[in-house]
Amino acid sequence: MIRFFKSPQPVALIVIPLMVIILWAQIFLNCRPVALESSMPMWDLFSRAFNSLPSWLNFILLISLISGTAVYLNIVLNKHEVLYRNSYLPAFVYTLFISSIPAFLSLHPIHFVNILLIRVFDKSFSLFKNESPGAAIFDFSFLAGLACLFYFPAIVIIPLMIIAMLILRQWNFREWLIMFIGFGLPFFFVLVWNFWNKSLVEFVHNYSEHFKHIRPEWTISRTPALMAVATLFAIWLLLSLFKLRLNYLKNIVRTRSYQQIAFLMLIFFGGSILLSGKIQLADFAILAIPVAIFCSYYLVAAKREFSFTNCFCGW
Repeated sequence: MIRFFKSPQPVALIVIPLMVIILWAQIFLNCRPVALESSMPMWDLFSRAFNSLPSWLNFILLISLISGTAVYLNIVLNKHEVLYRNSYLPAFVYTLFISSIPAFLSLHPIHFVNILLIRVFDKSFSLFKNESPGAAIFDFSFLAGLACLFYFPAIVIIPLMIIAMLILRQWNFREWLIMFIGFGLPFFFVLVWNFWNKSLVEFVHNYSEHFKHIRPEWTISRTPALMAVATLFAIWLLLSLFKLRLNYLKNIVRTRSYQQIAFLMLIFFGGSILLSGKIQLADFAILAIPVAIFCSYYLVAAKREFSFTNCFCGW
């Protein structure tokens, strides 16, 4: 399986959706949007639409979203040469991680946030030595603001993108002004909509409450199966980071910059879980993108045929 995805053969684009269908088939008859304790405007809009659709149609849409996210992540990493070798391993690892825990198998806003975040990083990676970065800066900042309106913990993408700008670009007042306008525009549209509907004060109050009551509460039961999967992914991730550290200076400056942003992504997304209030397993799905990047890097860099990852994937 590893050898199959390690080579950039297009047939993998067919295998990924088949994997998703098989691994997610158990929710075919019960594919409904999850109800969050703290509502967000964009997710409220989408959840109402999904509740009006039959379960089988929601399942098809969700499978298409997960498959498309995995493939798009793969395309972005290959296009920007974040990994030193093109393959379909990022799509494979993303699919494996996002399907590894039953709590992830739901119609959750994180799945929509993930594809928005991949688009954000696609646009931000294009800033390196870009002579006309204005459009890309506005696009990624607007999408980042939109992601915050789907799922509150995604607010960490804003400071992450500010740091990414510091890494990829020299200071330019015009570019930073464009970025902050892009961040604020989705919120402006929502504020105007709520003003028209005479619910502006209620929206502002509800959104500000997220910042006032950040008290993480662990609600996850530690079952043997969950601990086994979590331990295996944790070891795989640590090995990946160690491997990346050994090869870090061998990469060109552009690739090193992207890998720095990917590492910060892992840190910030991990921290975003604490913003969820009652921490649930589904919140960890936001780690799918950085986990896919680093774990696929380990598989690409591995030269020994019988390595830890081969044993893991066989398990």
